[in-house]
Amino acid sequence: MAAGAVLRSREIAVLPQERQIGNRGLTARSLLIDAPALDAHASHDEAMAMFRRHPDLHAFALVDKGRPIGLITRQTMQELALQNRYFRELYGRRPCRVHVNKDPLCVDIHTPIEQLTQVLMSPDQRYLRDGFIITENGHYVGMGTGEQLVRRVTEARIEAARHANPLTFLPGNVPLTQHIERLHQHGAPFAACYADLNHFKAFNDHYGYWRGDEMIRTQARCLSEACDPRRDFIGHVGGDDFVLLMQSPDWRERLERAVQQFNQAARELYDEEAIEAGGIHAEDRHGVMRFHGFTTVSIGVVVVHPGRLRSAEDVANTAAVAKHHAKQARLGIYVLDERAAPDGQAPEPATAGGHAPAQSGADVSQ
Repeated sequence: MAAGAVLRSREIAVLPQERQIGNRGLTARSLLIDAPALDAHASHDEAMAMFRRHPDLHAFALVDKGRPIGLITRQTMQELALQNRYFRELYGRRPCRVHVNKDPLCVDIHTPIEQLTQVLMSPDQRYLRDGFIITENGHYVGMGTGEQLVRRVTEARIEAARHANPLTFLPGNVPLTQHIERLHQHGAPFAACYADLNHFKAFNDHYGYWRGDEMIRTQARCLSEACDPRRDFIGHVGGDDFVLLMQSPDWRERLERAVQQFNQAARELYDEEAIEAGGIHAEDRHGVMRFHGFTTVSIGVVVVHPGRLRSAEDVANTAAVAKHHAKQARLGIYVLDERAAPDGQAPEPATAGGHAPAQSGADVSQ
């Protein structure tokens, strides 16, 4: 079952943030409907009587010794009655389990909402229509509906929009921090990547803010295309600074492609004269007129393992150190060895890796 496999996975899904800022740790309990259950041997007559007694409920679980074994919906009962004129006479006293969904979606009450929203992405959409069973330690406690789940996701999208960067519409600092916390809570290893641009100030001063914004949007596009949307999170923390939290096992290859694609696309934003010259003349940060090569991207990476760099601040600071080394070493990608550091402390630089060196003679501190 596709949805069940997703829920059993240890990977932390990258989804719209379900939690309000004050509601951290929201679980399936918030979707719980207190609904009675049918005994495993209940007849069709008993099931129809249950639906009559509870006109607001659309489905019931069948349980055997407290554990769910199936789910029957009001729609199923109505369709059976309509399709067979003598349905009650033929099936009324027979066990209703012959017409139940024997493979319902069962979700533990402590399941984080973020994981449950994977149901929306499942190819089997029965769970949105029929609902799902909520359990605790394998025992039945109630029901949940697709309508509730969709409502939660809609609320989450509105909440996420409040914290999105207006230029790229990517998540900002608050969702970024929340996702780091989720990764830590579930003990998931990930690569924290801090990306920004070389020679961007000179480009922005020379061509103006409109083309500068286009350069940042190009950066956002190339980095986003490097991400698997199910596994990798990308946030825009301001200016030309982006942070990626990657669970994809091939994160290095993905980043290398992003560096190559951006560096090529960035040149197309220069005019023909600058392209022929290999760059532009503009003031540096100290007001000195000098030559600046093409804008390129540098990405610092730290691979975070469970139990280390426990706070979002530690992760961000260490990734920023890696990014600084990437710029100084004139490399597109630079990786720090997080495991070489004491718990909670920034690691020492490891061997630089990656491709796409900055332009020769360039001042990579910009």
